[in-house]
Amino acid sequence: TGYASNSAGTSCHVSNQSQTQIQNNQQSLNSQIDGYFNGWNGESVYKLINGQFWKQNSPYLYAYISINPMVSIYSASNGYKMHVDGTTGQDADVIQISVMESKIDGEFKGWEGETIYPLTNGQIWQQSSYHYHYHYAYSPVVWIYRSGGGYKMHVVGDTDQEISVIRIQ
Repeated sequence: TGYASNSAGTSCHVSNQSQTQIQNNQQSLNSQIDGYFNGWNGESVYKLINGQFWKQNSPYLYAYISINPMVSIYSASNGYKMHVDGTTGQDADVIQISVMESKIDGEFKGWEGETIYPLTNGQIWQQSSYHYHYHYAYSPVVWIYRSGGGYKMHVVGDTDQEISVIRIQ
């Protein structure tokens, strides 16, 4: 885990710890989700209180809401699985990912097709896949991570899907 600052002094959190830490040093990782757990949507991303980010890596859907639940991530035959305390469904396949964490510089009003958002770290990102969704928040935290051949943006506090984005500055 590291922190970077731009010339304006804005910091962004980057988690790049290796998955092999769990495999080589321990059989499981017990931690807690930092914020809301909104179930599994096929590509859910969750930040743990230790700074690691984990992304669902299977098409499994499960509805369940909890605040700061305890989790256990363990090695399985096909990678890693995450168990969330309080859930009764199956454990989800997950992978650890690197995430750039920042804030939208100003108002977030959802997605309109080609929406552009400047971030407090100086970067500017544009929506690259069509999706319409309204959600208002002032200067929300965003997580940007690689997905397939591009990037996705997750707006923390918005339960809508992650959106494909491209960096324009």
